[in-house]
Amino acid sequence: MIPRPPRRARQRSSASRGARCTVAWPGCAARRVALSAVLVAAACSREQRTDPALTEPSPATTAGWSTPREIVGLQAVLVSQENRVSDLAVDQAGRLHAVFIDSTDRGRGHRVVYARSDGTWGAFAVLDSTPGHSDLATIVTDRRGHATVLWFKARDPRARGPQVTDLVSRTLDGSTWRPTESVFRHDQPITGYGVAFIDRPDGVTAGVATIDGSEWRSLERSGDRWDVGAPIAGNGHQFAWASQNRGEEQRALAYIGTFWTPAHPANTSDVGLRVLRGRVFDLPNVVHRDLVHFSYHPRLALDSRGTYHVLWHETGPVGGMLPRRILYATSADGRQWSPARDVTPDLTRGEGVYSPRLHIDARDRLHYTFTYFASGGASNPVPVYMRLENGAWLPAERVFPEFAAIDSELETAMDAQGRLWAVFGDGRGRYYSSVLDTRAIR
Repeated sequence: MIPRPPRRARQRSSASRGARCTVAWPGCAARRVALSAVLVAAACSREQRTDPALTEPSPATTAGWSTPREIVGLQAVLVSQENRVSDLAVDQAGRLHAVFIDSTDRGRGHRVVYARSDGTWGAFAVLDSTPGHSDLATIVTDRRGHATVLWFKARDPRARGPQVTDLVSRTLDGSTWRPTESVFRHDQPITGYGVAFIDRPDGVTAGVATIDGSEWRSLERSGDRWDVGAPIAGNGHQFAWASQNRGEEQRALAYIGTFWTPAHPANTSDVGLRVLRGRVFDLPNVVHRDLVHFSYHPRLALDSRGTYHVLWHETGPVGGMLPRRILYATSADGRQWSPARDVTPDLTRGEGVYSPRLHIDARDRLHYTFTYFASGGASNPVPVYMRLENGAWLPAERVFPEFAAIDSELETAMDAQGRLWAVFGDGRGRYYSSVLDTRAIR
């Protein structure tokens, strides 16, 4: 994943603030270091500014999203300014679960912090405060009311760069957090990792994870233990899931990941898709192949007709910096794909796009949020919302324009009623939540 520019106000670089986005990829260590150095230099050499084209709030956005409410009490739990929201989930009862990564020891360690809302935010808990690097904290809820947080944990708290890393988890059972469990261990320094989970209609929590980028593991949990499948040959580590129960047909759990092949000596990347039916993966299908550009951050949705929708970000030619374009493709069967379409909104064209999130509502409308960086990465991130209706992408809108600085990923989750929830930070340790009721959109 590509590193994001650091905060302008920060006096030192931090491995923790962009940790969600510093996952390595095979053969690119030197490129990653060089890219990070260039971004830091660019961010620190310019005065931060707000794009004048974005100073006026969009009427549609202002009317659609609720007034952001502060998550009161969270700031007292976070110990540093180097923190970020890592994931968001909504359970069957409509409760909102959020997990945060809080940096310690100048980025060498991280605390994993949890919060829940059932109308009022609370239930704050520190799930991990042990020394060492923690990353990619993910939440999955099940139909029994449990919430499970998983994260990657480095074994050596002093190590930098590729590290021996394990996937661990903790589960909230009622009001009690169970002890930390080891999901699976990996005894070699990693070159890339990723994880994604989904709550299947049969009550099983299912997922896929990788620690070295070339070996995947299927994960299932229907009781109190994780069932880790045998290694699966794979190539990639940026995952996104979607599922659809299509009548008598076996449930399809689909994911996509950027991956690399020997045919790509320059480490450009393709976008691919495989379908998991039961425990059997279909053969890989290439959504988009490009020998010139890097592809990042694939996102996937599967509509009621079984059509696959994929969006991803793409850089300029090899050697470019932040991704500049948003591409979109569809497929009726997951095998034959439409040509990639550039859907980058005019609002952000030419600027760095980042942190995409994709959801689909009961009317098969796609809801897509992301952030972008103006001024070549020297500004605060600006959150943007766009929607696909009847095959057409509507004009993009800036969201929460009343916040001069957000400096946070915009994490989103959609509940069973079609409400799109968002959590974001203001860069000063305060976090806010808002909701867009998609049922009210005509």
